[in-house]
Amino acid sequence: MRKLGALTALSLILASCGGGPERVPDNAPPETTVSGRIQTWQSGAAGTVTLQPGLLPLATAPVSSTGTFALTLPTGPLVEAQTRPIPETLEQGLSDLNCTSAGLTVSDPAARGLLFFTLRAEGGGAGVREVAAASLTRSGPLSASFDARAWLYTDRVVTVTGRINCRVAGLTAPINVNVKTVPGWIKLQISATGSYGFGGASAGGKVSRTLTDLNTWLTLDEVGQALQ
Repeated sequence: MRKLGALTALSLILASCGGGPERVPDNAPPETTVSGRIQTWQSGAAGTVTLQPGLLPLATAPVSSTGTFALTLPTGPLVEAQTRPIPETLEQGLSDLNCTSAGLTVSDPAARGLLFFTLRAEGGGAGVREVAAASLTRSGPLSASFDARAWLYTDRVVTVTGRINCRVAGLTAPINVNVKTVPGWIKLQISATGSYGFGGASAGGKVSRTLTDLNTWLTLDEVGQALQ
């Protein structure tokens, strides 16, 4: 999978997230689909999106002439064959986001999982490219908030807690992690806001389970341009 190096184009530092936390019930069922709209899809063109977090594709879905898609998340032996120890699959995902672990605890070290942030899109008036569910909102020239989604598969219930550090514009932003899974796929929210003020720059953010969709899908180049 192409690394999300475009995220390093952030010119603002991630800072503590605003708003109250979303409360996801522990028994909330697993996710079964990934859907949304690729923003710059050429009207009238068709194509496909493919889930391929490793060497082999796991699922493919058509993209409509308006750029919308709904991909059924795979389960069964093909997924199980690509799972890894949870710390390993998290480390790979963190690397894709230009982040490193600053101490993550997994409640069951024997659990295995699989993490993905992007889908491979083909068609729609452009070549093959990676797309991600992400959005950026600016509040003036010195403040911005970032919101993205990732999907984590685990073979059992586990709790992951701790912190990750993301290098942005040469500085380190600490992101708190607190996730409880169910067997199957769950959706993760990676959210942060950032600003410079008279007191300097602060940094922080969170990764948590969410049931809220983010339907805007951007190419990694578009993400990089939006964050400049």
